[in-house]
Amino acid sequence: MRACRSTEPVGHVGRCASTPPLRVQFIEQHRAGLEYCRYLL
Repeated sequence: MRACRSTEPVGHVGRCASTPPLRVQFIEQHRAGLEYCRYLL
């Protein structure tokens, strides 16, 4: 989980760095994804 968390967020943040509003949505979606991954593990 640590590896996935350290590689994915960096790319997303870099992409959404120019769009603050989308950044919030992306963070929320990514957070939900991490929680879902936790349940699977």
